[in-house]
Amino acid sequence: MRACGTLFISLSIAVSLLCTTPVPAQESARNVAQSSGQQPVAREQDEVVRVNTRAVFIDTLVKDRRTGLPVTGLTPDNFRVFDNGRPRGLTYFTREGDVRRPLALVLFLNLDYIGARRYLERVDVRASLAAALAKLAPEDEVAVMAVWETMGGKPIMISGLTRDRAKAIAALGPPPGAAEASGAGRAVDVMNEAAQTAIDIARRERPGSQVVFVYISDGFATNDLLEFSGREKLAATLIEANVNFSALTCDMLKGMRVATAIGNVPLRILGASMTGAEQYLAKQTGGVAVKVDGPEEFGAGLQRITSDFASRYSLGFTLGENERDAGRLHKLEVKVKARDARGKERKLAVIARRGYYLPKP
Repeated sequence: MRACGTLFISLSIAVSLLCTTPVPAQESARNVAQSSGQQPVAREQDEVVRVNTRAVFIDTLVKDRRTGLPVTGLTPDNFRVFDNGRPRGLTYFTREGDVRRPLALVLFLNLDYIGARRYLERVDVRASLAAALAKLAPEDEVAVMAVWETMGGKPIMISGLTRDRAKAIAALGPPPGAAEASGAGRAVDVMNEAAQTAIDIARRERPGSQVVFVYISDGFATNDLLEFSGREKLAATLIEANVNFSALTCDMLKGMRVATAIGNVPLRILGASMTGAEQYLAKQTGGVAVKVDGPEEFGAGLQRITSDFASRYSLGFTLGENERDAGRLHKLEVKVKARDARGKERKLAVIARRGYYLPKP
C-alpha cells in the first residue's frame, strides 16, 4: 500500500443530536487526511453512528509577480482547486500563517567543488546560513546531510533532526575525514538515497511536521545527480510522502557554464536540458527554488525558503465515500484570482504541490 501520509478523521455523532461536527483546521496536517477520534460515551438509549471523513489538504503560497512578496488577506472565494481537471469545492480553509506545522528541514549539501563546497568552506557563507537558521521558530528542526565526490560519493547524515541551532550550524562545514567517509555509488542513487531519508522522516519520525528537503549546490550538479528519466519518479515519490523539494543553487564554475551551454543546444531541441532538475522538482512538490548570485546571498536565500512556508494558506476538499483507486497520481491545480485596491486583477504566482495519491483499497 502506498504510504501517502494519510490521516482518517472519525466523527462520532449521536443520532439524537443530529448535528455535524466540523473538522478543526488544526487537523489539516497531511497530504490526504484521515484521523481517528475517540468515540464519546453515549447513554444506553442513544445510537452512535461513526462517520469517516477523508480530505485532501494543499498548502498554497500566493505571491505577487511584480513584487515577489506573499499575498495576504485572501478568502476561499479567491481560490479554485482542480483535481484531474475536475473542480473541487473547498471544505477547509485557513489563512496564511494561522495554522503552521513545525518545519523539519533536511539540508543536503553537495560538497564537490563544482557544487557548493567552494562557498560552504567560507566562514562568511556559513555565518549567513547560521543567521537564517537562527530565525526559525523554536519548534522547527534541522538535519544536515552531505555528499562528497559527486560522481561517486554516498550521502552521509552529519547531524540528525535537532532544535539545537548550534549543532546544526556546526554540521554545515565538512568534518575531518570527509573524503575518506564517502564510499562508491552510482550518481543517480545519491539524490534518491538522500531524498529517501527525508521521505522516511516524513512517514516515521515526524508525521506531524512539514518535511522540506533543501538541496544546496548548483544547477548542473542537481541534474548530474538525477538522470532525466528519474525526475518524474522522484517527484512522484516525494509527492506521495508529502515532502517539499526546495533548492538553493549557486553559479557553476566558469568552465562548466561554457560546457553546459554548448551541450544544452541539442538537448533543448529534443525538449530536454542538462540543468533545471531543481526547478522541476520544486514545482511538482510545491517547494521553492532560489538562485543565489554570490556568497553573501546564501543566508537570504535559505531564509526565503523557510519564510515562504510560514506564509501559506491551507486548502482542503472532502473526498466522497466511494472514491478509491489503486495508487494513481491525481493531478492538482490551484488557481487564484484577486483584485487590487483599484479593482484591477492582480498578476499572481501560485506555488502548491501538483498532485496527491490515495491509498490502494
